[in-house]
Amino acid sequence: MPRGTYVSGNAQIGGPGDARAGFSVVDHGAPPPPPPRGHGWNDGPAPGHPPPHWVGAPPPGGWDGPPPPGGWNRPWSGPQRDVVLAQADFGPFQYETYTAIPVFNWQFGGWGFWYMGVWVPLY
Repeated sequence: MPRGTYVSGNAQIGGPGDARAGFSVVDHGAPPPPPPRGHGWNDGPAPGHPPPHWVGAPPPGGWDGPPPPGGWNRPWSGPQRDVVLAQADFGPFQYETYTAIPVFNWQFGGWGFWYMGVWVPLY
């Protein structure tokens, strides 16, 4: 089971009020990511307003606050780094133009990353 606080939107913790399941709260959230552009990247400025169906207070930094730790979904901007290196040290790497950040998921058999909603194992 993932660690952290799982909640749904309410007056104390802002969030989608119509969500079927709770969501993880890390430092009580960041503003929602900017809308996707180009190939699905959303690395622009924060939207400046709550998303649809938002219930409760804004995140601590406001609607134009900083992104969450690690940033929003954006293209790879580091040096060339292949998946072979990530298989050895589980560090971020470039997968096509996607910034892949490996995570450990025991339910899926170990280390891997999510790519367009598909779990890709690193073995």
